[in-house]
Amino acid sequence: MAHIIFVARSSICNHLKASHLLFSTNNQRELLSKQHWKRKKPNSSQHLSWKERLADVVTPLWRLSYEEQLEVKYNKQESILSQLCGDLKCIRGKPNFPVLPVLPSPVQNGYRNKSTFSVNKGVDGNPKTVGFYVGKARGNNIVCVNADHLLNMPEKHTLVARCYQDFIRLSPLEPCLLFHTGGHWREITIRTNAQGHTMAIVYFHPQALLPEEKAVHKAALVDYFTRGPGSVCELDSLFLQESTMTRCSHEESPYQLLHGVPYIYEEVLGFKFRISPEAFFQVNQAAAEVLYRTVRDLCTPSYHNETENIPCGGTLLDVCCGTGAIGIITSPRVDKVIGIELVEQAVEDATHNADSTILVYVSCKPEGEAMRNFRELCCAPDHQKKLTGEAFTPTLAVPVDMFPHTPHSKSTTAMTETRTISHHAPPQKQQHHHQNGHNTTPADDVFDATYKEKEGRKPQMQLVWRNIILMFLLHVGAVYGFTLIPSAKTLTLVWTAVCYAISGLGITAGAHRLWSHRTYKASFPLRVFLAFANSMAFQNDIYEWARDHRSHHKYSETDADPHNAKRGFFFSHVGWLLVRKHPEVVEQGKKLDLSDLKADPVVMFQRRHYVLSLVLLCFALPTLVPWYCWGESLETAYFLPGLFRYALSLNATWLVNSAAHMWGNRPYDITINPRENRVVSFSAMGEGFHNYHHTFPFDYGTSEFGWRLNPTTAFIDLMCFLGLAWDRKKVSKEMILARMQRTGSGSNKSG
Repeated sequence: MAHIIFVARSSICNHLKASHLLFSTNNQRELLSKQHWKRKKPNSSQHLSWKERLADVVTPLWRLSYEEQLEVKYNKQESILSQLCGDLKCIRGKPNFPVLPVLPSPVQNGYRNKSTFSVNKGVDGNPKTVGFYVGKARGNNIVCVNADHLLNMPEKHTLVARCYQDFIRLSPLEPCLLFHTGGHWREITIRTNAQGHTMAIVYFHPQALLPEEKAVHKAALVDYFTRGPGSVCELDSLFLQESTMTRCSHEESPYQLLHGVPYIYEEVLGFKFRISPEAFFQVNQAAAEVLYRTVRDLCTPSYHNETENIPCGGTLLDVCCGTGAIGIITSPRVDKVIGIELVEQAVEDATHNADSTILVYVSCKPEGEAMRNFRELCCAPDHQKKLTGEAFTPTLAVPVDMFPHTPHSKSTTAMTETRTISHHAPPQKQQHHHQNGHNTTPADDVFDATYKEKEGRKPQMQLVWRNIILMFLLHVGAVYGFTLIPSAKTLTLVWTAVCYAISGLGITAGAHRLWSHRTYKASFPLRVFLAFANSMAFQNDIYEWARDHRSHHKYSETDADPHNAKRGFFFSHVGWLLVRKHPEVVEQGKKLDLSDLKADPVVMFQRRHYVLSLVLLCFALPTLVPWYCWGESLETAYFLPGLFRYALSLNATWLVNSAAHMWGNRPYDITINPRENRVVSFSAMGEGFHNYHHTFPFDYGTSEFGWRLNPTTAFIDLMCFLGLAWDRKKVSKEMILARMQRTGSGSNKSG
């Protein structure tokens, strides 16, 4: 369970090293590129109707198609980020990092779940008009216009606003247009959720009214909305706040519940959130899901995992967190969430929303614009300004359209610290295991950047002559088997290819992607098949293969790596099997968490009966089937689908350890040795996308290219289609682009 903590902003910069940093603000100054929509907006508003004037104020892009609106917003986001790059003395013109296309809102009309309607003089001069303003107070030309026609306004909101207008026109009390001129009725806020539940908050200036006089008018308000004409609104909650100020918090003047329930609830990405009158929540619930999913996937690897979220570790810092939506949605993937929020009632909602999480609250007041925050995060340390720690660098921007028909959108910008970046995800915490082999613990395969090789003289290499002799004889037999191909029957050649594919899947889909990295889950029948296939491959039992491979990832290219490629091609290819293991391989291998393998009965059964299974499946079965079924000679049956197929399978796997660590490009992480090698991918059934795999070892596909040169991924997808596998973990496109921008060589393009 992640910890959600609320702290004051002043304590962050000097005391917190966050793994994931999220800043959200509602005060960002908007920069709008008007070139696109000037051609459709009339030059003068004098001849426009009041409804058109209001639409131009509230939804300035309403005349454009939605595709044109997205183009305007993309240009605006690019302009903002270009300004940032200019301020940071980067390349001017365009951002020097990817700016993805604007993610569209799933709903374009009537999307708002919160609206605040003002009270003032209407077009007809009636001071008890409820709507939005056209004009400016400085020019003394404010007109309040009804908002029924606005594209972003849901019908329920305008219905409540009309009813409130009717009520205050019936009330003997005057509206409060200016505090010093008297009056009582002020604006009304309407909140709704996806289920149609409605909360109304009426703001009221008490002036000099006595408590009993106020009680009369509160009762009239309740009666109107519960038993009178306003009952058509079907309000679930009716609040009133008395205030002598333009704005005040719940602590300064409590919201009074006049009718109904104190909260409404909204569900986002499977999480249920409590919403109180004052709490901040995104006004577009459907687009909020797009935004939150994007932020979550940028902060943490986005697993394609239908039934569980696997923690990635680290800390998420959420500034201006509101009801805690982003932090709570991301919490299953991180160790800790730290949220910062000004509004105490919103924090109380976040406490409720976080359920059993730990919460510490210290209020603060977030100030300043997002651009200033960006500059401070990305600039060099300045102790005079109390800006300490390493600077951040923007790596990716993903705009999300939260407000169709308006120039506003959310810009989700990924940043990384400029210090040396570890090329693997942070170590993951151990969790409890599930029975029957369905383990939820992430594999202990995360690169350990803290491991240091022991200084001093390296131990002397000790040859294992038994392995040398057997490996020599195997390859002599394989060469002889190759010479038998012209004389072999066609079915024998087909059978050889089938045995090669089955034994290959035992390694790639079984020992590697399932048991070493836990990139997907497999049913009992599929695990049994893969265990049989693994025995046919004869590359050590599943337990030992997975243990050595986890060591290879955790201690890559060090003395603790069983086939350390820095020791040369021959050693990493086959030499490591011909000598005694380096003492560090044995020592560090004992420290690995292999409890998930021990808990799998299929793995342990195969380990107990491995010698018998490999004799039957690697040699006897490939030999006897062609001899018995279609009369192939025993000689050809033994040397071709037996020894030749076995040696070919071995070398294909070994090429992943040798060639794929030496030759190819490194588009994802140039700081590590593994490469993208298409030849190896072809021979090893998709295992040659090795730079990607070592960068994202938890991805079930070991590549971002799907089935391309990757039959193992196609096999896993087929098993999922048949219901024999599930919970495939996959890295999001945004995560890939961000990583390529940060650590890649630029030698390949994503997708």
